[in-house]
Amino acid sequence: MIKDKSNGFKFHPKCQKTNLINICFADHLCIVSATYDNSLKAIHGVLKLFGNVTRLHPNLNESSSFFASISTQIEDYLCGLSGIPKAALPVKYLGIPLNTNHLNAVDCRPLVDNIKSRIDGWISKHEG
Repeated sequence: MIKDKSNGFKFHPKCQKTNLINICFADHLCIVSATYDNSLKAIHGVLKLFGNVTRLHPNLNESSSFFASISTQIEDYLCGLSGIPKAALPVKYLGIPLNTNHLNAVDCRPLVDNIKSRIDGWISKHEG
């Protein structure tokens, strides 16, 4: 539905060849599009329809907008249109930056520390 040309949706230029519009991570969704208000309105319409059908609605308070190569004025306009606040890159998931390069030990340290902390908690809980 979102790829229907009549609704004004435009792919992000780097995603058009693959028809990529979203990336899912467990209960997180990353939607990629060109920065046009028609594209944003099309995405909003599809999310609203999805919510009406499934009763699953995005939490705008826990959502973020990321932009590249557009003016601050346009960013602010699109954030106002969507109700989703602007955030800065790099995007992190589970404490690890999402990037196109290979991850190194420093990138993974927050996740390793989190897992170690949980294991230590389990050990102390079951020892005593």
